[in-house]
Parts: sequence; C-alpha cells; structure tokens
Amino acid sequence: KEQIESFLGAARAKVAVEPLMNTLQRGTDETTAVWALGEIRAANAVPLLIKKFPNASNKHYSAEAFGKIATPEAVDFLIRHLDEYLAPQALYQSGSEKALPALEAHLEKVRMKKDGDGATNIAATRIAIVRLKSKAPALELLALAENPAEEEHVRRDAMSALDDYDVQPLHPRLVALFKRDRDCS
Repeated sequence: KEQIESFLGAARAKVAVEPLMNTLQRGTDETTAVWALGEIRAANAVPLLIKKFPNASNKHYSAEAFGKIATPEAVDFLIRHLDEYLAPQALYQSGSEKALPALEAHLEKVRMKKDGDGATNIAATRIAIVRLKSKAPALELLALAENPAEEEHVRRDAMSALDDYDVQPLHPRLVALFKRDRDCS
C-alpha cells in the first residue's frame, strides 16, 4: 500500500487525492499518504492535514506537504508552527511573500530562547533566510559551510541546501573543504 501511495505521489496523480485523504481520515499508516498529497499539491487536503497535524506520527511530512501545496492556509499554518522540524525549510519552499518576514521574526524569537534545544531550528531558519535574500545563494551557503566558526547544524544545512543549485563552478572550493574539514558533512 505504501509503495502504491509513493508511486501515486511521485506521479502527481490527482485522481488519488480522495483515496489518500480517506487513508488520512482512517488515521493508520498515514505518513506516505501525507507525503503523496504534498507531491500532488492537493490544495483540498490542507484542512484535513491541519486537523490531523496534532496527532501526526511524523509532523515533518505534514510540514513538507504544506510547503509544497503552499495555499495561503498552508503557509499561515507553517508560520504558526515554525518550531516544528522542517517547517522553516517548508516555508522557504512555499515561495510565499510571507516567508522572509516570518522567518526573520522567528529567528529573533528562537535566538532569545535559553533552552538550548533550538540549534537545529536556528540553523534551518538561517539557511532559509539566506536562500530567500541572496542573489547568489550557492556562494553564501558555501561560505557558511566553509566557516569553522559556524555552528555544526548551520554548516550541515548549508551543505544540504547546495543540492538545489548548480555548484559545478564551486567544485574546487568544495574539494578544498572536504580535504580541510572532514567534519563538514
């Protein structure tokens, strides 16, 4: 069943939206159905995804789906849940004009927290901001990855984000980084 759901999502099979939503309503083994609905960009699934979010076993799949679907309701939901794993990346991916101001405000909020749990969220938020603000994000991301003074999560997330860009011109710098700093992975 999950392989079929995956295929339907990868194929962006709009005819599968209702059966996938039925899977969500039953509430069992919903992770792949959530992913598939995001891949399909099923805007009509957003209210159900929001309803199911509090009890979702893998909330980051829902966050990613909201970012791909990117309806105003999905974007607003992401903005209210930026503390969730992958929500900053999903908000970036939404392409919403609300993304940058919301991410900047969120970054200030999490930096002020003293609980120590926000390193991953701070990194994800910083990377999303760089990607939204920069005219040459690949160069800025590589500079973050190369900087040994940067926090580990920032360096790792910067490297991961480079997957979305043509980095062929940056290969010499990437090889130098690899040789110099085996911890940057």
